[in-house]
Amino acid sequence: MSNSTTLKIDFSLPSGGLTKNRMFEILDTDFLPTKPIVIAGWARTHEDLENCIVTLANNSIGAGVFVDRSEPYSETLSFSKRNTADLRYPPRSFDTLIAESDIVSVTEDNVVSLFAPKGTNLQGILSLVSFQTIGIQSEEYKLVGTVTAVYTRGPFCREWTYTPSNNSAVYLFIVSENSLFVTSFIAEIVKKYGSSDWTPDDEGESGPKNIIVKDFVTGALLQDVEVYVNEVYKGKTDEDGLLVVNAIVVGTPYNVKLVKPGYIDSDLDDLDNDDFVG
Repeated sequence: MSNSTTLKIDFSLPSGGLTKNRMFEILDTDFLPTKPIVIAGWARTHEDLENCIVTLANNSIGAGVFVDRSEPYSETLSFSKRNTADLRYPPRSFDTLIAESDIVSVTEDNVVSLFAPKGTNLQGILSLVSFQTIGIQSEEYKLVGTVTAVYTRGPFCREWTYTPSNNSAVYLFIVSENSLFVTSFIAEIVKKYGSSDWTPDDEGESGPKNIIVKDFVTGALLQDVEVYVNEVYKGKTDEDGLLVVNAIVVGTPYNVKLVKPGYIDSDLDDLDNDDFVG
C-alpha cells in the first residue's frame, strides 16, 4: 500500500478586490502525507504581501518567508479573437515574446489580415496591460494565434509551509489580510494502496501464495487489509501484513483488490496495483 495521495484544490474567488495585484497558489500538487504543502503568494511590491497570513483551523501556520524565484518561466498563450492573454504569474520582466504561429487580426466584419508571421519577436508590440495580462489596445480588430512568453516571475514571492500528518485528512487554508478574507484552498489528502509483495513458485504449479501488503511510504506492514482475488474475498492480512491465498497457479495473471478503512480501494486509485501474476 502506498501513502501517495490525491490532492483536490479549490481556488476560491477573491473577495472585495483584496487579491488585486497579487495571486496565491499551492506550488506542488503531487503530495504525500508528511510531505510539506507550500502556499505561495506573488506580488509586485513587498507591501502587497507583508500583512497576509495563512491559517488552518483558525491557527496561523507561520509568518511565511520571502523567497527569490527569479528563474525564467515559459508558457504558451492563446489569442482567440481577443486582444489580451493572461499570464500564469505576474512578470518582473520579459526575456522573449515570440509568435509560435502566424498571428492574424480579425475585424468586426471578419476581414482577416496577417498581424505578425510565425517567429516574430513581439516585444514592443504586445505590452503588459494589467498585473499579469499582456496584449494590445485596439478597437478595430481582434487577434488570433499563439505566443510563447519567457519571463522572470515576481518580483516578490512569499511562501507558507505546512506539513500534513500521515493520515487521510481535509485541510482548509485561509489567506487573509488584516483579518479580512482574501482567498482559500481546500487540500484533501487520501491514502492509496500501492505495491504488494507476491511470493513466487515454479511456473505452472498451483499452490498457496503469500500476499504481503506494505505501506508504500513508511514500509510498515499493514494488518486487516481485505484481499479480493478475481473478485472473490480471500481474507484479511495478519499483524505481519500477510495473507496466504491458496490455489494460485504460477504464471497465471490475477486481478486483486485491497480494502482497508482510511484508504482508497485499490481499484479506485490511479496506481498500478490491480493485477499480479501467480
